[in-house]
Amino acid sequence: MAFIRVRYWNPYNNPFYFWWKVRKYYKFKYKWIIGKYYWQFGDYIRMPKIFFKCMGLGWKTKYDEYRFEWPPYILFRFFKWQIRFIVGPIESVSPDIYWESILEFTDKTDKRSFKEIIDSHVWRDDKIGKLDIFYYDLLTKKGKELYYGNKSI
Repeated sequence: MAFIRVRYWNPYNNPFYFWWKVRKYYKFKYKWIIGKYYWQFGDYIRMPKIFFKCMGLGWKTKYDEYRFEWPPYILFRFFKWQIRFIVGPIESVSPDIYWESILEFTDKTDKRSFKEIIDSHVWRDDKIGKLDIFYYDLLTKKGKELYYGNKSI
């Protein structure tokens, strides 16, 4: 039993690892996918016909910024069928904003306030100007208090 806990309670295999650290500030969003198996970024190219996998958040750093790769999930595959539990907002226009702000929030070397982290996710266009793309409904009550109160982390 101890082997299972050690193996799955790390950022690579635990789909709840990063969200659990910020659960007071970000709402828990998820989606169930039950049906025919389809390959998703983060899956193995060659996968056995009967397979179980817990996958953590896929991310990388590029130019000193966090980049979202794939959402964390739990997958059970049985021949051509799958049951997949995906953590995070899937229906939103840009789920990478959700995860990149969580990665910045959990970074201990980032000394910016919560408001600065959220406000840094802005698209810029010469014709439109600034376009705010963060979904504020993904914040909990404490998250909104931290954001609008401009308290430091």
